[in-house]
Amino acid sequence: MTVTSNALAGLLTRCKHELHGTLAMAPTATPRSAPGVRWFRGGLPYAAFNRVIETNLTTDSSHDAIRQIVEDARTHHTPLTWITGPDDTPGDLDIRLLDAGWRHVEDEPGMVCDLRVSREVCSPPAPLRFVDIRTDADMRTWAGVWAYDAPAELHDRVGGYYASLELDETKPLQHVLGLLDDRPVVCATLFRGSEAAAVEHVVTLPEARRRGLGAAITSELMTRARAHGYDWAVLTASPLGEGTYRRLGFGEVCTVRTFEWRP
Repeated sequence: MTVTSNALAGLLTRCKHELHGTLAMAPTATPRSAPGVRWFRGGLPYAAFNRVIETNLTTDSSHDAIRQIVEDARTHHTPLTWITGPDDTPGDLDIRLLDAGWRHVEDEPGMVCDLRVSREVCSPPAPLRFVDIRTDADMRTWAGVWAYDAPAELHDRVGGYYASLELDETKPLQHVLGLLDDRPVVCATLFRGSEAAAVEHVVTLPEARRRGLGAAITSELMTRARAHGYDWAVLTASPLGEGTYRRLGFGEVCTVRTFEWRP
């Protein structure tokens, strides 16, 4: 049976909604909702941890919903991220966000891989080994790679946020760190959703790039997703990683747009 790009784009969108809903379960988070939309304030002053989770608005309801979300963020002096995909409504939501003062940050290809297709596993360079994050201290080390160019305070707070969601092999979020000679150089996260697995936060330190580390850790997460019984893996690709993901079998199915609002 042929699966259409529209169906795969919907799969990706639903998996991302689940992922953001999981982030909203942190102890510091405050979930909020209005008819047709959900969002949360994560308790951190970073837009990535204050997000609109999903959007199912009508043309008539979108204006009031956007206004309510902005008022909530302004009251709590909280930056917000709103990621839009092909399943979000209304169809002109992007224009409505811009008109309401949101800033367009980037467009990324939404990509999907059929894990049932046999592919050669991308083996890591010999010295590279993978470590599952299970302690708060290791989570902060992971955050130091993910946000390598940010202040140490952010590493501590982001690491603490993810650690508060519990670092357990049974949980949906599984964080992995790649070490070269016991030095952290690459990180990634696997989110196990109800329909698909999402590959997230693949970052390699600048000094360790062009050695196949990002490809190796992505391939590792794909192998783990397959072992958990998933048929599909999804991700959004940065310009730096898009070529790698295509070589690993991911294909573009949609465009995902990111908007931010700042008080």
